Amino acid sequence: MLGSSPSSTCPGPAAAIEIFADQASLADGVAEAIASQLRLGIADRGWASMALAGGDTPRQALGCLASLDMDWSKVRVTLTDERFVEPQSPLSNQRMLNENFFQKGATRAGFTPLWSANANLEKAADTADGYVADLLPFDVTMLGMGLDGHFASLFPMSPDLALGLDVKTDRTVIPIQPISGGPPRISLTLAAILQSRQVILLATGTAKQSIIERAVDDPAFPISAVLNQSIAPVRILWTR
Repeated sequence: MLGSSPSSTCPGPAAAIEIFADQASLADGVAEAIASQLRLGIADRGWASMALAGGDTPRQALGCLASLDMDWSKVRVTLTDERFVEPQSPLSNQRMLNENFFQKGATRAGFTPLWSANANLEKAADTADGYVADLLPFDVTMLGMGLDGHFASLFPMSPDLALGLDVKTDRTVIPIQPISGGPPRISLTLAAILQSRQVILLATGTAKQSIIERAVDDPAFPISAVLNQSIAPVRILWTR
């Protein structure tokens, strides 16, 4: 790690941006940060749980994580969000995990999917809601972030955003209707994400660095709700 950005100041538990030299060192750093939390969870309660982001940015980190020495049989995994598509679909985050994380020793980890074979999106979310509650508190949650400041599937202007960001809701999972095409989604709520012993926000590129810095003072970016809270500690790991 090279150090932190002098221009990033996040209130509450959100630390300054931790800057890594390149994609490879970022992937290693994310993997080690997650593994450290999982080991603490196993030592504390005999098992550990984590929620993992989908998308392109986490792929390399997940491969590094799967290669680390861990009693994976004591680890339970879910996703922060999922498209309402079958696991074989190229759009499926579950498929991404199967191809990038559930390899080597990590094949022994337990998995709680958000997708289920329900014809109805709301019923699928209800099913996942109960199963995800059994994993709480997460020992660690890995978040990605879009260029619009969304995390999980909590998008700006979404009619489901208010519920998704409500820290008092008892929902761990909600259905998300698409606002700009594409399949509907299933997402963890912020309330569930903040039931984490550590939140790790993974970002790459100068545009996302700028968004993180702007979001500290601008609640129009959903990620602002993660940065401006005092419930769960947040680490921000970034590279160009």
